[in-house]
Amino acid sequence: MFWSSKIKIPAPLDKRHALIKRMYLYRVDRDPTLQAVARAMGVDPRDISGGEIYLGFPEGAILRIVEHYYALFDKVSNDNEVVQTLSEYFGNIALGDGTYPPMVPPGTDFLSYLRLFVDAITRGGAPISNDILTAYFIAIKDFYKR
Repeated sequence: MFWSSKIKIPAPLDKRHALIKRMYLYRVDRDPTLQAVARAMGVDPRDISGGEIYLGFPEGAILRIVEHYYALFDKVSNDNEVVQTLSEYFGNIALGDGTYPPMVPPGTDFLSYLRLFVDAITRGGAPISNDILTAYFIAIKDFYKR
């Protein structure tokens, strides 16, 4: 049996952009509200570049958080320690609306932290369901062969 080695984080930007675009289109295909907004704006979601999604959509932030998680986990292999480090680091960076992501209590697992972070960055926008968020996590995990 062949062992697939882990892919270095971060992967080349073009590959990350392609992953993010697939993630975004996955959400659009399942969210009638996003489809209606795109139609009302006269935008075809398939025409949005991966770079635009990376910089301006929740999928870009989600990718970066999960990349940070795996980069730290590769070094310390302790989920609780990694989550607390991420919470402290990102908890000090203001979001676009001037608020800060919530700090999480010790013992919070990564998917719970990710849920809180995504809720903070999508506040006032289109929410991302748990099913979509879990699919994103699995897609990124598979992409980086973790």
